[in-house]
Amino acid sequence: MKLPPLVVLVPALACAALSLRGAEKPLSLHDAAARFHAATAENLPAAYRAAFADDGILMFLHARGRAELDAAIAHRMSPTAKFTATPAEEIEAASHDLGFVRGDYRLEFTRKTTGEHLTTNGRFVELWKKNAAGEWQLWLTSWAGGQAPDANAMPLDLPDTPPELRGTLADAEQHFLQQAATDGIRPAFLAHLAEDATILFLDAHGREAIRRAVNKIPADAHTFGEAAVLVESAAHDLGWAWGPYRFAATVDGKPFESHGKFITVWKRSPIDGSWRIALDHGAQDPAPPTPAPAAPKKS
Repeated sequence: MKLPPLVVLVPALACAALSLRGAEKPLSLHDAAARFHAATAENLPAAYRAAFADDGILMFLHARGRAELDAAIAHRMSPTAKFTATPAEEIEAASHDLGFVRGDYRLEFTRKTTGEHLTTNGRFVELWKKNAAGEWQLWLTSWAGGQAPDANAMPLDLPDTPPELRGTLADAEQHFLQQAATDGIRPAFLAHLAEDATILFLDAHGREAIRRAVNKIPADAHTFGEAAVLVESAAHDLGWAWGPYRFAATVDGKPFESHGKFITVWKRSPIDGSWRIALDHGAQDPAPPTPAPAAPKKS
């Protein structure tokens, strides 16, 4: 599989500034995220506009880059919405240039078309990086609704011998994508997960929960992906890959295919130094708009 990643060492990046640091020294990831979450509770669109890097990705609204981000935030986020984030895990690279936050959220909003007041709950993921000024910026975020666990799911056996993934992040990502394309997405996930991993689109955390939830994926499912962006910390202990994917499987006896974007967060195992998946999520591309009916021909 062709894999031409753009590898970015974050300290070399020059991005738009976000005032998420103290007067004397830059904020930690924990403090930066806490300040951001407090801002989202006050004014969700303003907080997102201020936090995002210019090359950021708003995954659940399919927006990438400043122009698309601003448009999506302006048209799809209400300033009256109440967003409450409860982080469950925070990881900051030893080099303090990349960070990863995941947790639960609660969103309260009023639907414009009907005036109906709604509340939703789910999971969120945020990927943070520092700009050249040492300030934390949000590079990617996504939300996923919570799902009820499948009580009938049968556990899958984890591989006896996990793969040796002590090379570069690009090597680990290539290994994962190759196995997902050849052996299928089920064994690829189970061979590369960290013990405390999260599969956001399955709403599963931890290998025991994931190996049950992965039964929701068809047995013959294969994913063909390409890491368009690959970001690795200067300490080589945290990183992520983002790019397009194609999903192919048999559903209800018929071939099924979908396309979208994936994000995979990797971290170094403290046990053996191998790269392991900390979080994976995929968002299906939106359906193309229905073409307008042709105007009747004039006689």
